[in-house]
Amino acid sequence: CLCERLAEIEDDRLALYRHVLPSVNSPSLPLDLFRPDCPSQMLTIVQPRCPDLPPWGTVTCINWADAESDLAIALDDRLCERLAARRFLAYELIEGQLLGTFAAGTDIPIGPITPHGPRIVKLIPWDEPTPWVLLGTDLHFSGGGVEIAEWRVSSEGKVTGTLDTPWECPVTITGAALQADGTLALRTATVPSPSSDPSFRLHA
Repeated sequence: CLCERLAEIEDDRLALYRHVLPSVNSPSLPLDLFRPDCPSQMLTIVQPRCPDLPPWGTVTCINWADAESDLAIALDDRLCERLAARRFLAYELIEGQLLGTFAAGTDIPIGPITPHGPRIVKLIPWDEPTPWVLLGTDLHFSGGGVEIAEWRVSSEGKVTGTLDTPWECPVTITGAALQADGTLALRTATVPSPSSDPSFRLHA
């Protein structure tokens, strides 16, 4: 919930809300509900507003300890069933790090995480790899679920898209192009002013 006086809040602090507003309107599921203190991993299923994109999941990991710590996301049957996949491409949204591909039954190592620090991992179903994949943006912690309005892949292997956001700030979009050898090449595009020109392009 929001409990700050938004009419009086400083601009730099108000800008932090761009990472979570608007909401993805999807409840989060604790993956470790019975931890003695507090759940440290929350799964959110993201149904993107863009009809060109399939759904994905995000797992928010929080280190509640007072010391630096490593965590791991277990790709167990419960998580795989909710995301309807047995293999995943994992991308960490806060650090902007491609973690790799992981199969059901394995763990995704996360860390080290600073005391009381978060990591947000986007889990993209990867049973059938696609020529292009949206990894995320530096605007919203959904990984592109609310701010990407269009995502079109041409027959020439180029991506064109548009943003739709109430936040007037530069936005960097990160995608990955599947290469002939099966690896992924990261590509980025920056939209300086979403209100004046919301379009972007990515080239393989």
